Amino acid sequence: MKTIYFTYVLVLLFVLGIKAKAIIENNDNELIKKEEQEEMLLAENDSNDVVEVDNDVNLEDEVDSNVELEDDVDSNVELEDEVDSNVELENEVDSSIEEESKTPAAELVDTYEVALEFYENYENIAKNITYNNDGKTLDVYYNPADINTKKPVNIYIFGGSWVANDKVRFTRLGALLERENYIGIIPDFALYPNGLFEDMVDDVYQAIQWTYNNIEQYGGDKDNIILTGHSSGAHLAALTVIKAGLGLENNRVKLEPLPYLKRVVLMNGPYIFNQEFIVYTLGGSTDTSNATSTSDPEEQALLTELIGIYMNKDEVSPIQILKQYEDNSIINNFNVEKFIFVYCSEDKTIPEFSALQLIDEITRTSQSPYEYINLQGLEHPSVINGIKTEKEEFEKIYMDIIRK
Repeated sequence: MKTIYFTYVLVLLFVLGIKAKAIIENNDNELIKKEEQEEMLLAENDSNDVVEVDNDVNLEDEVDSNVELEDDVDSNVELEDEVDSNVELENEVDSSIEEESKTPAAELVDTYEVALEFYENYENIAKNITYNNDGKTLDVYYNPADINTKKPVNIYIFGGSWVANDKVRFTRLGALLERENYIGIIPDFALYPNGLFEDMVDDVYQAIQWTYNNIEQYGGDKDNIILTGHSSGAHLAALTVIKAGLGLENNRVKLEPLPYLKRVVLMNGPYIFNQEFIVYTLGGSTDTSNATSTSDPEEQALLTELIGIYMNKDEVSPIQILKQYEDNSIINNFNVEKFIFVYCSEDKTIPEFSALQLIDEITRTSQSPYEYINLQGLEHPSVINGIKTEKEEFEKIYMDIIRK
């Protein structure tokens, strides 16, 4: 019995041991499984962490990439701004260049120093040629390389109130003539107080004679001579032509007729010295050394003195000289093919009646053709001063006039 009981106990213990072992193994398995699950879960978490880290890294990379892209964009924007800035700069430069091309060169100032510098450097000119026994000289503007073709000749008698100026001041007019395929002649002549009107007429007369006799060697056509005078120079040109045409005495010597002149151009000249003229001229504008009245006090005093000498003297007034002749009595037309009278509408120095009265007397006493040009809006010295400062507008006006 005891044996059976003991056996039963052993079996029971064995069974319990097996169960316990099974339970333990089961627990161990569950624990292992749990550990494995935990490990798997941990692995998953690690994997997720890695993914998240990778994602974070990728995100960081993307952020960095975006930053780089933004930097590139900023860089491109900066580059575009720089390009735009350069384009704007180029446009400004182009605009400046365009403005410079539109902007004329600094305007010339009409001073003796400026004229003298141009005169000394000008090449197409024969300077200081003596044309009379008193030692007076003239300049010839011509092209030495082209003297075989005959060119028209323009003799210019400058203004200056009979008391001022010299040929150097008008070098740019001579240069203009040479550029335009003319031969330019600009003489110096006697000025008061070193000479009176009769001396001035002698010089103008002899300058014309010299030109006719010598101009062919410079390429000029002696049968195509144009005599131009401006202001007091116009008075001397008219007085010389009329006295020579009429065979009158000058300085007690009878003048022979001048060579044939193609045209005589008289610009803004005073042709009578009566009370009306004196009031108009000496009471008018005195703002230019090229006018018949002058702003220089010494020159103004000389002018007043000179006018006083010849006040109401018929022999120095072209108008008064012609009044002594009958209608159509002058048959040689003064050896002039055509007279051209020029007046400026805003001339405050010389009255218009001076030109109109001389036209009346020339056409009354002769059959001389003439043309009258009234330049609207211009003043007494406008055309000549414009040429002396190289203004194309006035250069064209002058050339158009002498070509008529």
